[in-house]
Amino acid sequence: MNSAPRGSHGSFRLSISTRPGKGVSQPLVHEDPGADPSSDDADVAAATSDEFAWRGIPLQPFTATRAGIFFGLRLAMGAPPLHRTIDDVDAFQSDSHRILWLSLHTPADWVNLRSSAIDLQVAIDQWADENISGSEAPAAVLVAAQIYAASRRPPVAGEF
Repeated sequence: MNSAPRGSHGSFRLSISTRPGKGVSQPLVHEDPGADPSSDDADVAAATSDEFAWRGIPLQPFTATRAGIFFGLRLAMGAPPLHRTIDDVDAFQSDSHRILWLSLHTPADWVNLRSSAIDLQVAIDQWADENISGSEAPAAVLVAAQIYAASRRPPVAGEF
């Protein structure tokens, strides 16, 4: 486990975990005992729960379809490899917008946007500008990283 994350906010920090021998990375949120918990807002606190929401709106599961759109859009936009950005709050910002937008919207919302990566990214950017303030950006990253990590967990015996 990389215990030296490059980004942090409030009493939480984002770091990356690698499964031994697999090279698969998953973002993790850890409590930072040296931080001031009074600076955290409700979204940061929600980032550590098992249920995901943004501004009180429940988020839909990050399904295989949503993940496919996410990775296709990253590729089309020329984003750097995820393992180079996921443990950095600032570098993961655009990805957090994509994950939150996809988790807040239904297939009906994106069906007409899927054919154009640029149109889809513009819709995501417009939504982020309207729905994620500068002070909420770190919380958005934390929630998105947790959603991504939860979607990548291997199934437990009996779950599949």
